[in-house]
Amino acid sequence: MTPIQTPVTGSEQKGSLAEPVFALSEFYQAFNSRDMDAMSRNWAQTDEISMDNPLGGIKRGWPEIKAVYERIFSGPAKVYVEFHDYTIHETADLFYAVGRERGEFSSGTETIQLAIRTSRLFKCLAGTWKQVHHHGSIEDPDLLRRYQAAVAAVHNDMKNANIDLEYIRKNIDQLDSMIISLLAKRSDMVSAAATLKKDEQAVRDPRRVEQVIEKVRARAVGAGLDPEIAEKTYRTLINCFVQKEMSLFRRSE
Repeated sequence: MTPIQTPVTGSEQKGSLAEPVFALSEFYQAFNSRDMDAMSRNWAQTDEISMDNPLGGIKRGWPEIKAVYERIFSGPAKVYVEFHDYTIHETADLFYAVGRERGEFSSGTETIQLAIRTSRLFKCLAGTWKQVHHHGSIEDPDLLRRYQAAVAAVHNDMKNANIDLEYIRKNIDQLDSMIISLLAKRSDMVSAAATLKKDEQAVRDPRRVEQVIEKVRARAVGAGLDPEIAEKTYRTLINCFVQKEMSLFRRSE
């Protein structure tokens, strides 16, 4: 049997998924385009499927395998692979493809040319080929070491980013608590002011509104805040409090 050298990239013109090469093409199209829905369609959705690769270890069942692809697809690194130098072995209800993947892993700071021995097993389910097993291995020990180190570095960066994000979110929550407390105090002052105003015009008081906005913009500049953000925020805030004052004033008449 002569290995096929024309690569399967996922960009092939699609045909019936009853044909092995199109099932393979569907997988590489899903992987290279980070399409989780297409990847889900390519794999059998059972607990009996399995995957064994150089980085993810052995995964069994769709939930474990899906998690691997979700991590790859959502990560900052870019990975492209195509299948070449392969043979397809087919029986009535299954086929397996044995060959090599080549491609590129790019983390933004490092680019690695990939060379992976690959086999994929598909089973015919309801007239359609579904992937049930994948095995990949890297022959070159130096390439394996570099690839593992690069992926680990990306995961560490993502972990540190998540830690930083959690720290920032906690600080934002604390600031929100302080803002709410101050808004509550401002609301009390608004209620007190409403009892001292004689008519609705005094409640609306557009001149006073513009004075407040002018002060807010000046303070925003001094604090390093975009004055446009400050003004839009305060106009919304003032409008809410004017409505509250108006309600209190009308009830007191």
